[in-house]
Amino acid sequence: MSIKTTRQEKAREYYLKNIEKIKRRKKELRQRPGTLEREREYARTWRKKNPSKMMQYHAAFVKRLKKDPERYEAQRKRWVESTVRVTSRLRLVAINIYSNGKMECMCCGEKEVRFLTLDHKNGNGKRHRAELVGAKIYHWLKRNNYPRGLLEVLCANCNLGRQWNGGKCPHKEK
Repeated sequence: MSIKTTRQEKAREYYLKNIEKIKRRKKELRQRPGTLEREREYARTWRKKNPSKMMQYHAAFVKRLKKDPERYEAQRKRWVESTVRVTSRLRLVAINIYSNGKMECMCCGEKEVRFLTLDHKNGNGKRHRAELVGAKIYHWLKRNNYPRGLLEVLCANCNLGRQWNGGKCPHKEK
């Protein structure tokens, strides 16, 4: 038996004997100001440094979840809700930045946020979207510090009108 195993056994024995005391102490430590933020920052840094381990942990977690279909479905719904929430927030930030804080269509002045879209100024949106796939554009924009001159905010009507009308918005033709 190695020394390491003996230490592990002793640590486990101590933990089981003093579990209530340990839990109480952890709770007290977490009550201190700044502790939760430090723990979150440590975890965030560790995840960035160890992406392969995170993938392994996630795969093992999903494998365990799939053994219980009800629990898996509940977790999957939480994942979807979280993704929608994050993507919606990033979308609003991007629209705010690219509309210079006005949150309106650059062409017709439409202010309903649900109608606003991001349009590639150079007309190279198809190629750019093919590289990114789906809602990843918002994450890409954030990672690249919202590059200037690439996108503009248009409402859905102006965006499609330009696409179908050879790059000119039907509002501008009148």
